[in-house]
Amino acid sequence: MHNISQGETHKSCYRFNWLEKIKYVFALIVIRVFGSIVKKDNNLWLFGGNKGDSYGDNSAYFYEYVNNKSAGIRPVWIANNDYTVRYVRSFGGEAYRVLSWKHIACTLKARVYVTSHFIDSDLRIYDDRKTVFINLWHGMPIKKIVYDAQTSENEETVFTRIHRFIRSSLLGYKDARALGDLIPATSDYTKEFLAQAFRSKNVEITGLPRGDIMYNMIGGGFPYSIKTNPQQRLILYMPTHRRWGKAPTRNIFTNSQFLERLNECCKRNNFIFAVKLHPNE
Repeated sequence: MHNISQGETHKSCYRFNWLEKIKYVFALIVIRVFGSIVKKDNNLWLFGGNKGDSYGDNSAYFYEYVNNKSAGIRPVWIANNDYTVRYVRSFGGEAYRVLSWKHIACTLKARVYVTSHFIDSDLRIYDDRKTVFINLWHGMPIKKIVYDAQTSENEETVFTRIHRFIRSSLLGYKDARALGDLIPATSDYTKEFLAQAFRSKNVEITGLPRGDIMYNMIGGGFPYSIKTNPQQRLILYMPTHRRWGKAPTRNIFTNSQFLERLNECCKRNNFIFAVKLHPNE
């Protein structure tokens, strides 16, 4: 298993300029026109994650599993930046820049798409005919998400509205949020939550790739290597974000009285309290 965190440390500054927007619309048209003509390759799987900015999350762990264990399947990683492309290629993986000719060609031929966020952010382009979508959602929700989330139209950019009109109204693409032939869950609770959020009947309790990796690595000292003795118990706190880190929230760790009580509780019960903040915070 490669050190996926290396890929996660590089966040691209990728933003659509007008040339990229024109290329994007051109790619949408090409795929819509020729996608039904080009024969799909059952062994060609496209992977993306973290909105294309880096190599990581559930799709990266699954990518490595397929790349190492599944003979005959050709996994291809799509990224927004050269750093991530070089990183994947450094361990023998196949990767291409988003909206490159190789990306467009692979999109036309791929049978399977694997993502950790929405496919239109992880891979940008896709063919929604005769293809399979595996949505390895990046977190088991404790808040309203996707169709249940209340997002104001005032937060949308002009390009977002134009893009939706071209993609959905003119070219007839399906809503990216509705694309999920398999959506993994970790329990009955999260299955019900995800089924409601995605309005989907395709949610199955399978666990998550990154969860499998964590459980398999526990015996090798991760994440318990931060313990000072084997009798300690670890509490891992990984809060989600609100409105991509822009919503007014209260940071409980700035409250000195709370921290004192937390430290006392941990000492009394032999706990270690670890915090992993959300990338958007």
